[in-house]
Amino acid sequence: MALNYSETVETARTYYNSTDADRFYATIWGGEDIHIGLYENETDTIFDSSRRTVEKMASLIIGLDSKT
Repeated sequence: MALNYSETVETARTYYNSTDADRFYATIWGGEDIHIGLYENETDTIFDSSRRTVEKMASLIIGLDSKT
């Protein structure tokens, strides 16, 4: 079953699933995500700060590390 998206949604999907977008965000943001990040000091990189954001948010999810 094929999903039908609006033209706007399809345009966004095409862009964010493109190699160009991947390259842009990897270059500008320094990683695989585009979170602004949690900075601990002025020398933190965008990559480290955004990774810290993901780790912090994941730590707040109860049972995320559960093996059951």
